[in-house]
Amino acid sequence: MMPSVYEEISLALDRYAEAADSVDKVYVSRAAGKFGKSRGNGVEAGRRLHSRIWGFDPYDVLGYDEICTPFPLAWRFRFGWLLGVPDQLCFRRGKPYAVVEYKSYMARGLGEKIQASLYGLLAELNFTAEIEVYIRDPGGLSPIQGWRALALEGLRAAASLARRRSSPGIRSRSSSLWCKARRRGGPESSSSQSPRSRMG
Repeated sequence: MMPSVYEEISLALDRYAEAADSVDKVYVSRAAGKFGKSRGNGVEAGRRLHSRIWGFDPYDVLGYDEICTPFPLAWRFRFGWLLGVPDQLCFRRGKPYAVVEYKSYMARGLGEKIQASLYGLLAELNFTAEIEVYIRDPGGLSPIQGWRALALEGLRAAASLARRRSSPGIRSRSSSLWCKARRRGGPESSSSQSPRSRMG
C-alpha cells in the first residue's frame, strides 16, 4: 500500500532529522562544490531563504493547491546520509513536482546543475512523484535536461567526500600511534606489521 501524502511528508521530515544528527552525512552543497564554486552572493541569500523554513509548518503544503517552499530532504545511501534544503520544492495538491534552485548570477556551470539535480533525486526518493528540476537565475527559469545522470555524478562526489572524511582519521590516528610507540622503543617498534594490519 502506498503511503499517503501526509505519511510521505512525515517520513521525509524524520529522515532529515536523523540525517542532521548523524556524523555520517554529506550536504548537497558540499558534493556539488566539487564541480565548481558558486560565483554569486547565493550562500547568504540561500541561508536567509532557508531560515524561513523553520517558521513554516511543512504540513501546510497539504492546504494549498500549489505552493513552493524550502523543504528539508535527506536519503541514506551506502556512504551515509545525503541531505540539504532546496531553495524551493514545489507542491501541487500536496505532491511535489519540481525543484527550483535560485542563483544571483548566471548559473550555467556544472556545480549548480548538479546541486539542483541532487535535490531532484532526494525529492523523488522521498516522495512517490516524478520531479522536474530547474535553475532560476538572472536569465530566467531553465530546466535541467538529463538531471538524473547529473545526480549520479553528484552521488559519486558525495561518496568520495564520505570516504575521505572517514579514511584519513583512521589512517592518521593509527599512523601517529604507531610512530609514537616506535619512538618510545615499545614492542611495536620491532614488529613488521603495518599500523593498518594491527587495527584488525
